[in-house]
Amino acid sequence: MSDFDKRFYLVTKDGSKRFAARIDGQFQIGKYREETFANLADFARAVIINGKGGRFSSANGVSKSILVYGARTRSVAAYWLDPSVAAEAGLASEGTLATSGQ
Repeated sequence: MSDFDKRFYLVTKDGSKRFAARIDGQFQIGKYREETFANLADFARAVIINGKGGRFSSANGVSKSILVYGARTRSVAAYWLDPSVAAEAGLASEGTLATSGQ
């Protein structure tokens, strides 16, 4: 079963929001589950701070893909985190590649 969590999303360069996908109750790094997280704040840190490719979903749930937030990305421009998740993760609630320099 797959769904997504609206408390964390990446914004693509075309302005689309891609939400953190939950697969079998876990947030996933990589196509083949290189890492999984039950906690959204831990997943957000892996994606934003460590530049890992996380599983994300379109708002309608149809399009799912691995997205990377960082200097080497071509498609992602920004991120947004629910303020409570951001506080738990120790991150700003939003950032762009130009301003996030963690």
